[in-house]
Amino acid sequence: MSKALENLARLPARRLAAARLSTTTPALVDDEDYANLRDDYTVRAAVLRALDAEAEQTQEHVLRGRTGMLVAALVGMSMVVVLLIIVARSATEKRVGDAPLTGGDDLAARAPAH
Repeated sequence: MSKALENLARLPARRLAAARLSTTTPALVDDEDYANLRDDYTVRAAVLRALDAEAEQTQEHVLRGRTGMLVAALVGMSMVVVLLIIVARSATEKRVGDAPLTGGDDLAARAPAH
């Protein structure tokens, strides 16, 4: 719990303790000061709660963004693997009538007989 929230929670007990003491001594905190303190602590607590809520939303957004990036990376890598397999298969398949991989025809078949 933050300091402002702790102070806000303890403020009524402090006022009650001060009221008990004021029967023999002057009041430590008058009504106006108490109201100002309470209002100040209330505003601080509200701001802290809003900041905490915003931080939680930001953290959730970051986690969702990271998950999306991870899924996109996995899909992309899967596509690359599939494409590599397709290219490797098509590069190693030999069909009837295909030219040799060197790009030349069978030179021995074209050479003149001596």
